[in-house]
Amino acid sequence: MRRSAEPSVDERDLQLIRFLEDDGRKPWRQIASEMGVSEATVYLRVKRLTEEGVIRGFTVRVEPAKLGLKVTAFFLLKVRADATQEVRGRLAETPYIVEAHEVTGPYNFLVKVLAPSQKEVSGVVEALASMPGVIEVLSILSLDEVKLASSLSQVYDYWLSGGLRRG
Repeated sequence: MRRSAEPSVDERDLQLIRFLEDDGRKPWRQIASEMGVSEATVYLRVKRLTEEGVIRGFTVRVEPAKLGLKVTAFFLLKVRADATQEVRGRLAETPYIVEAHEVTGPYNFLVKVLAPSQKEVSGVVEALASMPGVIEVLSILSLDEVKLASSLSQVYDYWLSGGLRRG
């Protein structure tokens, strides 16, 4: 039984997504062979999933530390209501910010920063704190990455199976 909020993907789509998440460079011919379908089927499904926004693009996963980005920090920003849009725009332009999310709770934004050193992180803190409308910046320095989901299809599978059932 499909849930109403469930995206329009079937088991074949999910299988295809798993192959692409595992190795986005794998030739479609090989994926088709492993799935037991034609190469045209793989092409058409990838095209449809991309057009529907299920697949947002193809990329490479990079180890930040190997590029010299050795410090990961998170920031929670409290912003005046009248400055939310301006801060949103400035976050998109600030160097070293790799993710920014508008969130609920006492803070308005959660920001993830990757930087070469704490000196650059300090510069980001100064830039954030000096943005018009920013009331407070709470910083959290990451000591170690414990988990990074590289496969969203696993999360989707878990959700379809009922997730955390409370009884």
